[in-house]
Amino acid sequence: MRMKAVTTAVIGVAILWETSQHKRCHALAPPSRRLFGESSFSDEGGGGPNNGAVALLLNFGSCSSSDDDEGVGYEESSLTRHRLDLRGGRSARAATMSNLSTQLPSIIRNRFSKQSKDRDTAKRQEELLSSTKVKSVSAPGSAIPQAFITQCAEECGLIGGTLTPEKLEHASSVINRWYLRNGFALNCVIGATLVPSEAEGSDDGTVVLKVREVKLAKSSTKPNYTPLKLTFIDKVQGDDGGSSSLEDLLSIQEEDGSESVYARSQGRTSPNKLARMLRMDPGSPLQLNPTLISELAAFPKDKRTQPALFSKIHAVRPVPTSKTDEVEVEMVVSENKPYTSFEYGITKSLYTNEWEGELNAKNTNAFGGGEVVTVNICKGRSNLGGDGEQNMRGLMNGQSTWRISLRDDYLGDDSGYELDLFQGNIDEGLSCRPIRTGSSMKVKVPRSLGERLMLPVRTISSRFEHIQETDQRGAQCIASVDTELGQFESAWGSVRSSTSVVAKLGGKMDIGMEESRLEPYASCCAVNEQSTHLGKSRGMHLSLRNVVSTSSRHIPSHEAYHIGLSSRVRGYGYNAKRNRNHSRPKNPVAMLRNTLEACQGELIHPPRSLSSAVSGSLELRVPFDCLSQAAARIIGDGSIVVFGDWCFASPTNTNASRYSSVGVGARKSLIGIPLKIDACLTEHGTKGVFFGLGQ
Repeated sequence: MRMKAVTTAVIGVAILWETSQHKRCHALAPPSRRLFGESSFSDEGGGGPNNGAVALLLNFGSCSSSDDDEGVGYEESSLTRHRLDLRGGRSARAATMSNLSTQLPSIIRNRFSKQSKDRDTAKRQEELLSSTKVKSVSAPGSAIPQAFITQCAEECGLIGGTLTPEKLEHASSVINRWYLRNGFALNCVIGATLVPSEAEGSDDGTVVLKVREVKLAKSSTKPNYTPLKLTFIDKVQGDDGGSSSLEDLLSIQEEDGSESVYARSQGRTSPNKLARMLRMDPGSPLQLNPTLISELAAFPKDKRTQPALFSKIHAVRPVPTSKTDEVEVEMVVSENKPYTSFEYGITKSLYTNEWEGELNAKNTNAFGGGEVVTVNICKGRSNLGGDGEQNMRGLMNGQSTWRISLRDDYLGDDSGYELDLFQGNIDEGLSCRPIRTGSSMKVKVPRSLGERLMLPVRTISSRFEHIQETDQRGAQCIASVDTELGQFESAWGSVRSSTSVVAKLGGKMDIGMEESRLEPYASCCAVNEQSTHLGKSRGMHLSLRNVVSTSSRHIPSHEAYHIGLSSRVRGYGYNAKRNRNHSRPKNPVAMLRNTLEACQGELIHPPRSLSSAVSGSLELRVPFDCLSQAAARIIGDGSIVVFGDWCFASPTNTNASRYSSVGVGARKSLIGIPLKIDACLTEHGTKGVFFGLGQ
């Protein structure tokens, strides 16, 4: 019978995590030093100068393995070994010599016998290492994917060969780099065990890697325990530090090498919520994802739509606990203050085509987890009276619209929700001018859940609306549920394509009428976008956008209006004004107004409410610097746009029609405000120049 043996090879590992690989989170190291007093930021607690890197040094002593204990143990330090101290006079020396004379022969025999046995064992292990072929390599219970371990072992020559220190060191370095790339900063390979096959006459064996994996601390006595600890600090400006105690002051080295003084402060962010965002569950492996952590901080050049939770992350570091291989994570941060903001400006109504004043109040950290609460109010001038005639009674006599929203997207994670309460008018072109009030809830489906459902569901929304006519003659209640699928992305060379689909099911019921019955409806909208870069400098951009919308018979009027808005063709007038009388007016002011509106293409009004439509847009954008370097230096950044739009529309109450236009325009941002101007020519012969906001 073949003798089984176990051989363990041990290596020491030193890990250096360069933060240059993670540019968005520049300071994954503790602050440089403490100004006054002792704290967790001192050098004794793992701090030190922030030289742009986090040095995590894992020092392992020489490890041993025996037949009875295959685990890796730490050799006892020479500083902790007990030393024999002989004291006393003649009697003590006599007793000592007597003991040595009787025990010395047996001690020498046992010593030489043990050395001979160790030499025989080492020789058998060397023979076993040189004769056993490795068939598989594994690391049971570790975070390393088995496929990666197998690939690494094949590249290093372990699989199909024998276990040697050189091959093991090569494989360990590759696996340790994988640990660092994936945020497992404190994990490493510390050894390997060769397990020969039990089959008779087989020379095969299996290598089991021994890894040290650090986990986040957990507590069985605290139900709401979180391993993430937050320390909030604010920068001291001028003499503001005089109000803070010396124990609360910190000196931190900035990126430019200067020293800044910070003071401890109170924060609003919840550690429990932040731990869920960063996926730091108690008992889970310690994984610091620099990309995910960087998304918590605000960067001036970052074009994210939601404000960041922190203005700066000064340090992210593990803190040892009383348990072996368990740590807590401490983050030293400065919150993005102030939380609240108040904005005002102007906007243009999609329903009335009139300019409106807008007030916007926002809180970007309402409940300590990055929740955004927004209150938006718009009010403008009503261009039409109740009889449809021109109304010149004032600039702010229109209907007010407002919206209150609560959004929590988990700071960029693939799950979250949005709640809305809103009120607004639907169509000022109608004499009754109905008011629409309602609420909606949108839930972002996690990507992992969508994969389990075998459907790429992106969002699920529900909406309840109440539409009341201003003359109090009747009302309408509408309830609907819609689902967004996508993005379905693909590529053909340099051409990128994406498709998304929104399907909606709902029902409406008239209230206050003689007959009230539930009328179900359905609608679907598919959007496909394709884009590519042209030219040697790749500065020119060509894009194609197609929209297909359809609906059932009982679609509500405002839903049909949304289909019309998604199928607009530039060069036509999409507003709520009634068609004018084309007879020549006698009033010179009216004549001038009609002439200006004719220049804007306002004489042709495509239908606003559509039951189905197929529309598209083709754009070619050429940056200013591609046309003329001199013009680019004078005008600055911007682009010229050449476009063509088309639409085949099927209104709810008339026959199908076609609309198309071509034109050229310019795009330019001025003080952060995107401006656009388009000159269009439609197939109906109307010409116009249009100004607006946006790209």
